[in-house]
Amino acid sequence: MKAIIRFSSVAICIILFLHTATATELTLKYKYEYTKSFALSLEEMQNQTHTIQIKDQNDFVFLDEKVEGASNFGKMYNLENLPKGKYFLVIENDEKIITQLIWANERFLSIEAKNQLEVLKPTIEVAATYLDINMLYFQKDKIAILLKDAAGNVLYNDQFKTFGSLNKRFNINNLPKGNYQIAIQTNAFNVKKDFEVGKEKMLFAGGF
Repeated sequence: MKAIIRFSSVAICIILFLHTATATELTLKYKYEYTKSFALSLEEMQNQTHTIQIKDQNDFVFLDEKVEGASNFGKMYNLENLPKGKYFLVIENDEKIITQLIWANERFLSIEAKNQLEVLKPTIEVAATYLDINMLYFQKDKIAILLKDAAGNVLYNDQFKTFGSLNKRFNINNLPKGNYQIAIQTNAFNVKKDFEVGKEKMLFAGGF
């Protein structure tokens, strides 16, 4: 299915259609012309929940919507009311994040495939005594890993660079009983996972 940009005077979204079918992968297709509208097409979505956002370079979100229970999705978006500038189309599911750079000029949009970035999200597995982080990352920015308790106190904070496979195991056996949050932050994503430790301890003994 080809996604073709068409002019429209409506601020956001005109065409919406959902299909159901067996699928294995998320893809993004588009064509553009000299208008400030574009058509988004997502295929092979595996019936996963997908979040679609349009935001500016200051991370202000103009559009935030979810698509659930579909294998294919298509929709027309009109950026006619947005001022000239740099914007991002961000599509996220449980496995990956696709970010497409969009330049909005006075009368048209500039969308190029070379400015599309696809990043696999990390997996976080929590067991009774340890927490595992596994991810593939091929960007040049730093990765930050933070652990916080329920009060927001930072118990662990590390920043580093990696290229390729990252596998880390943290000992959580010595954490006091309570609720915690682990966060993995990069320029491409901010993935968080809440978990509970049931073992009663008086002090945080480290182990990271």
